[in-house]
Amino acid sequence: MGVQMLIDGGTSGVATFDLARAAVIDRPNTSTEILSFIDPNQLYSATKDFICHKLELANDERNIDLDALDASMERNDDVIVGLKVRACHTDDPNRSPFLEAAQNSSRGKPVIAHLGRFPHTPTIPTPKLLEALRPGDIITHAFRGAGGMLDSNGKVISEFVDAVERGVLLDVGHSGTDFRFKDARRLFDQGYFPTTISTDLNIFNVGGPVYSLAETMTKILSLGVDIVEVIAMRTSITADAIGRRHTYGELAVGRKAHVSVLAMESEPIEVSDGKESVTATERFRPVGCASSGIWYDSVLDRSAVAAA
Repeated sequence: MGVQMLIDGGTSGVATFDLARAAVIDRPNTSTEILSFIDPNQLYSATKDFICHKLELANDERNIDLDALDASMERNDDVIVGLKVRACHTDDPNRSPFLEAAQNSSRGKPVIAHLGRFPHTPTIPTPKLLEALRPGDIITHAFRGAGGMLDSNGKVISEFVDAVERGVLLDVGHSGTDFRFKDARRLFDQGYFPTTISTDLNIFNVGGPVYSLAETMTKILSLGVDIVEVIAMRTSITADAIGRRHTYGELAVGRKAHVSVLAMESEPIEVSDGKESVTATERFRPVGCASSGIWYDSVLDRSAVAAA
């Protein structure tokens, strides 16, 4: 789909990260460059059946080993760009030891926090999560419905205002349920736009409503964000957010020639957040990408993905 590099959003915990790296990131026939966030838990794997939540591993403090986490962060420093936290709680409903562990071991890298609930495991309230995040930390699924960012009148809560003002970043993280046009409009109207555009692309939503990164960019464009800003949210600003602006995010002499080519098409297209559909008057269509001097055609479009 014209993406030459991806950043995994915390699929693996510490105990399995080296295995996942060998099997995917460093695999000889992996042509896509991969960076990753790591979950601070020893045992965590993002699976379609939420097994780590069903077994209550995701909210068991015995699953935290700071020494092992620090060692993995150092060992995999070249590919780990931060930590991904599911802000579950244990005995205190207003405190997440998993968020605290991630921040204590972050080595100056951002912590990206999941906004919203998980099946089977409790999470701290949104205001408490917002209060705990540091400048440079990231909220993903920031434009979801019922995320707790808005009060009963549709206005942003004070904790959200404070978090953004001190430098907490807002990531789209579009999955089947974690992005809503309605809530995005309310935040946009109050001056709060995405810092970064991303997908939470998985087996549940690759056949719709997400489809691809290009289609997610089209959705943000359809909400009135300028095309230059949309592109920046996927290039230079993303590189800033993960602390890799010196390597990625722009074309410059001596850097890797990571180039994605997108065509802008004016033919109207209906796009959906999984609940509401809107008509986009312009769309991004991936043409292909260049990586390590090799050109890859984008051979899939939305209809092909849906039929696969």
